[in-house]
Amino acid sequence: MIPRKLRIYILITGTILLLTACSSVSSDATASTGQQGQNQSSQSSSGEEMAEESSNPSNTPLPVEDPLENYRIITLLPQDAIPAIDNPEYYSVEEADQEYDPYEQVIGIVFNGEARAYSTGLLSRHEIVNDTVGGVKLSVTW
Repeated sequence: MIPRKLRIYILITGTILLLTACSSVSSDATASTGQQGQNQSSQSSSGEEMAEESSNPSNTPLPVEDPLENYRIITLLPQDAIPAIDNPEYYSVEEADQEYDPYEQVIGIVFNGEARAYSTGLLSRHEIVNDTVGGVKLSVTW
């Protein structure tokens, strides 16, 4: 089980990274949109700039700089390094009550009257459980 403080730290760090990435992309898009609007209004007022527009009959857009160009993807684990659980074993209700905290998060599934609960703590270590519930084959991912 991942300690509570570590889970909170991971959640906060992920949220900050997501917000930073979104605001960066958003501000780049706003800046380029605003710049295009300024260019269009200044070009329409000048005859010389209109002549430049007609020299580009295909009106091909200028290349846009990729905001993620200077970032690189770092792979911590090789492909398929985290094994899926293919034949899951389950606790009885009594065993689960002893093993897990009452507020521990789970992913719950019910198919054809058959129920399963998958601990997100366990899924954080394996990411995928392949199972059959109520006669339906499924994969649970986290």
